[in-house]
Amino acid sequence: MPAPILMLLSSSPFDPSAGSPRSVLEVAYALAAQGREVHCLATTAVEAAQPLVALPWLAQLGIHPEVDRRGAVGRGCTVLRARSRGVAFTLLDTGKLGVREFDFLHGVQFSRLLAQVIDEVGPSVVVTTGGTPPEQSRRELVRQSGAALVLHVSSEAALHPLGFEHVDGVIASSGYLAGRYKALLGSEPAQLNPLIDDEDVLAPTRTRRFVTFVNPTPGKGVYFAVRLFDQLQRAIPGIRIRVVATRGTGDQMLVAARRGGINLSISDSLTICGPVARPRDLWAQTGILLMPSVQPEPVARLALEAAANGVAVISSGRGALGCWPAGISTIVPVPAEMTAEHDAVASQEAVVPWVEEVARLSSSGPLLAAEEMARSAMAVYRALSPAERAPVAIDDALRLGDAAAAIPNA
Repeated sequence: MPAPILMLLSSSPFDPSAGSPRSVLEVAYALAAQGREVHCLATTAVEAAQPLVALPWLAQLGIHPEVDRRGAVGRGCTVLRARSRGVAFTLLDTGKLGVREFDFLHGVQFSRLLAQVIDEVGPSVVVTTGGTPPEQSRRELVRQSGAALVLHVSSEAALHPLGFEHVDGVIASSGYLAGRYKALLGSEPAQLNPLIDDEDVLAPTRTRRFVTFVNPTPGKGVYFAVRLFDQLQRAIPGIRIRVVATRGTGDQMLVAARRGGINLSISDSLTICGPVARPRDLWAQTGILLMPSVQPEPVARLALEAAANGVAVISSGRGALGCWPAGISTIVPVPAEMTAEHDAVASQEAVVPWVEEVARLSSSGPLLAAEEMARSAMAVYRALSPAERAPVAIDDALRLGDAAAAIPNA
């Protein structure tokens, strides 16, 4: 029987606003489905602008953990323990603290919990993310236990030699990221495309009404999106646009609109909602996903989720958005001068090609995305991400680990 695998996350694996922990969660589920013993140690901290209360949020997912309040004596945190789909979860309930805040108050408790879990579980491999100083100290604790450590990267945040201290192998979540890290490592990391849970996949349906935009921040193209929304409302009568506020808020979007002299009244044609517990609840009513990202998308997991659910995607093609097969999204560029630091609203001329593409996909009536395109996107996703790749990718990462170990400390 293979030794257990431990997933170590500083944030909640159920965070709807962050793709990286969710990708690690899907790997955990895939490994458990193949008979591996899998444990996950994490916090309940999220990257969303609004904190989520852990117990009600988990209940929406059908997870009802045992609550251990012994650690909450003094200024400590409650510990939640649960099993879901073969994975054993130990969660430090950090309350309303965000991912970047909990370590200052509760980092020592989390490190002690890690030592306890390692002692009880005896993992042979620990899969983790991130590279902050507290996270690096916990990596050292893993190495001292004798377990191999695999770094799962879903962003460009670790592009520094110190980001690979105590690491035995690296898994990249896209070909785009694999190329970026190859330049640093000297050899290409193992690649594992995001795995989308079958429970979060829907069949195409003719009841999908919304054009959806997620996370209204500058990097995701909010200064392009507000102009696009204004022109879509003028060009397509009856269009329904939904903005999902995660790390970016609805207020930020409205401020961006006012900067460009645009009045985006919140009405039946434009609504703002918060994150949902299950991705399928987002896609159930979405026909078209807009991704006018102006900074390179390291993975573009959102586009893959949409494709897996038969949603048509229109994207800027930046970063990984331009690396996935053509069936995943239709690429319509945004102006080259628009970047994450750009704070001027796009011109009317810049959004015309996007308006035309939305109108084309809306031509079939209630089904905003053409049915054949939706089915094609689902097929492309299925070919990209067989779940059986999960254990293979971990083995590949460990075989490539010598490259990471050879990097000198800066």
